[in-house]
Parts: sequence; C-alpha cells; structure tokens
Amino acid sequence: MMMIRQIKDELNGLQSSIYFDERQFLREQTNAPDKCWAFIYKVEPLLEKEWSKEDFYFLYSTLGYVYRVLNKSREAIAFFEKALRLQLNHNQEIVTLIRLSEAFKYANEHQKSLQLLREAMNQSTVNSIPYYEDFILQHRGKCLMELGELNGALEDFSQSLAIRKRKGNKELIRSTQKAFDLCMKCLKERQGTK
Repeated sequence: MMMIRQIKDELNGLQSSIYFDERQFLREQTNAPDKCWAFIYKVEPLLEKEWSKEDFYFLYSTLGYVYRVLNKSREAIAFFEKALRLQLNHNQEIVTLIRLSEAFKYANEHQKSLQLLREAMNQSTVNSIPYYEDFILQHRGKCLMELGELNGALEDFSQSLAIRKRKGNKELIRSTQKAFDLCMKCLKERQGTK
C-alpha cells in the first residue's frame, strides 16, 4: 500500500510542473496535467483504506489541491469540505478555509470565496492565531483583483507584504510582491484606457 510519505514525495514532485499564471491573475496551473491525473488515480483509491484522522485530512487536502490545479473546482470543493468536516484543530480549520475559498474562486464564486476568507480571518482573531493573516490577506487581494476591485486588492497586498517582510520569508515576499506588481500593472492599464 502506498504510504503517506510516498504520497508527500510524489506531491513534491508535482510541484515542479505547477506555476502561477499571470494571464489568470496568478491562479495556480500545471503544465503536466497527465502527471496530476496519474497522481489522483493513484491516491483516490487509498481513501477506502483505514487511516487516522490526520492522514485523512492530508489525503483530502492533497486531492483538493491537485483537482484545483487541474481546474476541477467542484471536485476540489468536495475534498476541502470533507477535510473541514474533520475539524482537527483551529490551525487546520483556518488553512482549510483558505484552501476552500481558493477552490470557490476557481469556480468563479468570488463572493463565497470572500465569505470563507472572512471566516478564516475571524477564526484567526478569535483563536489568537495571527500566523495566517498574511495568507488570508494575499488570497483576498487576489480574489478582489479578479473582481476588478484593484484598490482593495492593493491594500491587502500591501498589508500582506508588510507582514511577510517582518517574517523574513523571501519566497513569500516574492509571491506577494508579484501579486502587488500585477495589480499595479492592471491599475495602470485601466487608467490608460480612461
């Protein structure tokens, strides 16, 4: 039987084919859908086995992520909702709300996406878990950018960037800077058309 460690290794292998598409407001896409489908076909049957709640959380979250990257929003939503129903701890709940909001955004249900991000921010505040605030702000900014609410998006990206600079994670800083720059480009293009 395929074990969780193997699944994690294979998932890490898929990462090299996943990129942020500027033409789609930095939505994650894959240039190797066949590898993603092969991964899904290998992992989905494992859900029939006995696993701990933690392992089921990982499997549901992983399948939700790969389906989302393949632009299969409905399937992604279903798996993230299963992960959310496990309710393991507040951190996982916040992370899953963020992931679920992304899946709804990919389904072009932006208001539902924003509602889930509000819920994630509320859970973060109520449970004194500020760690995910920059992630929530970045995802909300990207959702607002897709809706054409560029000023609100820039504000969220600026706040996320400030937090990430304090954290000092260069990869996260680059990610937010890229989103900020794309939003500025969209704003300039909009102003140029007026």
